[in-house]
Amino acid sequence: SVASILAFSCVEFAKAYLGRSGEVWGRADSIKPTVENPYVGGLVLTKEGKFGHVAVIEKIEGDTLYLKEANYIKGKITTRELSVDSPVIRGYR
Repeated sequence: SVASILAFSCVEFAKAYLGRSGEVWGRADSIKPTVENPYVGGLVLTKEGKFGHVAVIEKIEGDTLYLKEANYIKGKITTRELSVDSPVIRGYR
């Protein structure tokens, strides 16, 4: 199913979730940060995993980002919180 395919790729999930499936982004570690600050509906790019990681920012409260992401836990679509000063963050897009 499409859902199971999306659950194995953080990039493909983020594209589908944001309605941007027609775009070519490449691997998570090759996506360049383009904005200084996080915003709802934007991406957080991290150094996590072998090929980097990307997650969609669903909500921001204070210094906490609320993320929706795929494959942070292998093969699953999950949510988690990440502090804006987390050392794993390499940028936003």
